[in-house]
Parts: sequence; C-alpha cells; structure tokens
Amino acid sequence: STGYTNPGYLWQVSADSGKSWTDIPNSNAISINLNAPSTIALMNYKYRMLTGEGNNINSVNCRVSSNTTILNVRPKPSGKLSGTNICLGSNANLIFTTASTLPKFSITYTDGINSYSQNNLDNNSAFLTPYMLTDTTTFILTSVTDAGGCTNYGNIYDSAIKINVNPLPQAGISGMTICNGQPAYLNFSATQGVPLFTLEITDGTNLIKIDSASVNDSLSVPKITNSTSYTLLSLTDKTGCSRTSNFLSANATIDVNPSPQISFAALPAVCKNDSPFVITQAAETSGLPGTGLFSGDGVANSGLFSPASVTEGTHPIEYKYLASNGCTDSATQNITVNSLPIANAGPDIIGCANTAIQLNATGGAGYLWMPPDGLDNASIPNPVAMVKNSTNYIVKVTSADGCIAYDSLNIIISQLGKAAYKVPNAFTPNGDGKNDCFGIGRWGGIVLQEFSIYNRWGQRVFATTNPSKCWDGTFNGIPQDSGGYVYIIHAITPCGLINLKGTVLLIR
Repeated sequence: STGYTNPGYLWQVSADSGKSWTDIPNSNAISINLNAPSTIALMNYKYRMLTGEGNNINSVNCRVSSNTTILNVRPKPSGKLSGTNICLGSNANLIFTTASTLPKFSITYTDGINSYSQNNLDNNSAFLTPYMLTDTTTFILTSVTDAGGCTNYGNIYDSAIKINVNPLPQAGISGMTICNGQPAYLNFSATQGVPLFTLEITDGTNLIKIDSASVNDSLSVPKITNSTSYTLLSLTDKTGCSRTSNFLSANATIDVNPSPQISFAALPAVCKNDSPFVITQAAETSGLPGTGLFSGDGVANSGLFSPASVTEGTHPIEYKYLASNGCTDSATQNITVNSLPIANAGPDIIGCANTAIQLNATGGAGYLWMPPDGLDNASIPNPVAMVKNSTNYIVKVTSADGCIAYDSLNIIISQLGKAAYKVPNAFTPNGDGKNDCFGIGRWGGIVLQEFSIYNRWGQRVFATTNPSKCWDGTFNGIPQDSGGYVYIIHAITPCGLINLKGTVLLIR
C-alpha cells in the first residue's frame, strides 16, 4: 500500500510455524521466485514480506511485516523395481514398491536401449516386461510421478534390477531290453538345466511322474510284461524352468523278452552209500531253447549227484536255466543225505552141534539174517540158531530212514565141545596191536559169570562179567610186572557150563 517514498523489501521463511524466521537472500522485491525446499516428509513453510523506508528495511524497529502465507511442500516420490530370474522365452515379472503415500503412480524405466512407461501403479504392483527376455537384462527405474503431479527424475533409491535368464532344460530318454519279470528302466540323459530334474512320461495310458533325476540316470517305471513305448511329455529342472517339446529324444521303447519257467520238484532223501544218480526233478517248462545247469555240494553241472561225496545232512541244489535270448531263471531244492546204520552182528561164536545159539544184532530199526537156514526167525535182531556145521551169517540192518548196512559173524561148531573154549597162555601188552590184551572175546554167545585175575600175592587186579572186556596188564592204571597171573573163568556157553582156572604169563 502507499506509505513509503522509497520502500525497501525483505522476504522471510519459517519452518517451525512462525516461531523463528530466516531471511531469504536477494529478495528485495514485491514478488520473488524460489525453489521449494527439499524434504523427506510433508512440510508446511510460512512466508512473509518485510518493508521499510529505504535502508530502514535492515532495522528491526523501522519495518513492518505482511500477513503470512503457507507453502505446503511434499517430498519427491521414490520407489524401486524388483523381480526374479526367469526362464528363456518368458516375460519378466517386475514389481514396483514405494514408501510414498500419494498413489496412483506412473513410472518410466529403461533396459539400457529403450525406455518404457507404466501407469496406475500402487505399492507392490506387479507388471510384465513388454517383451520376452532372451538374455540377462538390467532394468533401471528413471522416474516416479505421484498422483499430485510430483516427479522424481533422479537419485531414485535402488533403481536397478538385474533379471537373469535361465536356459530351458534339455534331455532325452532311451529304452533297453529286459527279461519278463525284471524291473523296467528308461535311460535318461540331460545336456542342459540344473539338476535335479522332474519328468512326466506316458506309456500311452498312464501318466508317470519321476522326481529327483540326476544328469545321467536310470528311471524306474512300473513293471511291464510286454514291450512298451514311452513318450517324454515335460522336463523341469531345479530352477523351475520347463520344456514340453523339442527334446533330444522324446520316445523310447522297453523290449521284454520271455523268461524261462523253471519247475523243480522236491528231492527225495537218499542214503550215504547210494550209487550216484542223475537229478531229473528240474526242467524248463515253457519251451524256450537254452541250457540248464546244476550247482551245489556233490552235484555235477549235468545233475549227477554223488551221495558219498558229501556229509550227512541237508544240502541245497540249485538249477539255473540260461535261455538263448539271455534271460535266466533258477530254483533251489534241498536234498537230505541220511547216515548209514552201524550194523553189528556181534562177535564170532564157538558152539556145539545142534545146540541153541543166541544171536544178537544191533544198529537199526529192521533186520534180516542170511541165510535163514537154522534160524528160528530171520527177520528179528536176536534169532536163535541151531546148526550142525560151522556157518557164516550176514545180517542186513535197515535204519528208520531206510538206509542199509551189513555185518557178519561165524558160528564155529567145534568137535571138541567144551574143550574149544580156550584162552592163550601168554600176552604182551606193549602196544603193537598184537596180543596186547588177555580175554575171551572170541568165545561169543556166552553168559560170563566171572572173569577174575590175581597176582602172586592173591590180590585181584582185574574182574568183569562182560565177555568183550580184557585185561591190559595194568592195575589202577599202573603197569604190572612181568610174570605169571592166575585167572578164574565161569561162563555159560552153547556147549554148557565152563569153569576154567589157570596161569597166564605177562611178558614185557
């Protein structure tokens, strides 16, 4: 207004709601232009103009101030781009984020060659790049404009984002030839992509998903009985990139050859002394040409089994058939080799003509004496024999398992009668296997009532009622001196009662 002849001017600004004021340099004018102050948050700035006569403008007491006006200053909008790596041939998905509070936003960005814009964005808005990426590309945010029209053209925080482009995985499958009944596999080989891989394969009917395949791998597929073709439908690697066409080899066949069928019936038990024989219980039943071989203890490849060559007990025998197409099958049966009975006909017996002589065999479950002549029953272990002449008897002893052994004895018919029951007059217990023991073991068929031996002092050094035992020239384990020893024998024999007393000479 009018009032000063030569008015001076000075503008001031307050950032604290008029509590303090700061001069604005070079502001000696009714109207001034200024740049809004930089701020990181919404700020209210107060402005006023001072005036005075001439230089009195510099005197606090000689000037007056106008009313105040307020300038509201918003911060420049900011933001950044983010994104994830993509697969070859895909558009990248970019995400715009901002802490600015005045949506909607418009942005411009560049890939270093061309510039692009995107409008109507909120915080965390996602959008696709305008083209599919074929190589690693860096995108730079070049401007952000908010709904109030404020634009930030530079110094945008974290404005660059690099998008890596992963190649699509590449691989192929191939088949194999298997035998019917064997596990089925496809061969897998990858030339591109990050393992491990996930595959989807079809056999024309079923969809087969396979996880965690390595670069070169054998892929198990469900069991098959006929030749089957497979097609690779999709391949995905660890990065998530997938291929659904143009594989190195998308088709493969698993050929199935017939396998031989083995029948191997149970093997009967045999005896240790049986003759070698050919095992005939095993055969290939489907008619496939090929060769069958036996293996196991005591058996030749041809199946010839020799019981005598193995120990008693159970032995596994395997029959393996190799067909001409390379397929095999095998089966196993056990064969039991039973031990032989220990046949014992007893010692030779001295007897008298036409007197009853008791025989007694041991060692088995069944017995048969040969010849049956003179026996009251040839099919028992203890028949009674009555013969006129010396006779050799053979006993056939059969075990519970049906195995057979033989033993024999002689019945010696002496014309001497009781005089045939004699003992030697000397023996030599020196361990040479000849005349080492003094006894009556060869008498046979007797009941021994007493057999005693005394030394020269009348001390009994040996006694028994077992006709098979003899004196070895010791007493309480101590070898006795050479010299004469008295023996006394009382026995019931086939020829009658025998009572002998005499002296035997011990020679060392």
